[in-house]
Amino acid sequence: WVDRQNELGEPISAQQICTYAEGLLRANPARKTDFGGALSFSTSWADKLCSRKGYKSRRPTTGKPGNEKDKERARCFAMQFRSIDTHKVRPELVWNMDQTSLQLLPWG
Repeated sequence: WVDRQNELGEPISAQQICTYAEGLLRANPARKTDFGGALSFSTSWADKLCSRKGYKSRRPTTGKPGNEKDKERARCFAMQFRSIDTHKVRPELVWNMDQTSLQLLPWG
């Protein structure tokens, strides 16, 4: 279930994982005896499960709508990206100026 939720891009919490695991155990009570009877699931257990599977914990976004400047920047970026494709600009000519610093070299 955890893998499937991850594939779907669905965010899940450690508590949701525990609840699901407890539901599986309730649906098949005979499995309790495989583990010595009493069995409980803590959020620490769920965190360790996710760690073993290589999943990362992230805080969910606040769900606040973006401001108008952000929306305009996103629209402009999309238009520029389409322009690169439309004009068949070669990948080696595209530079990310936000993260790549330039060093001016003397010519001569």
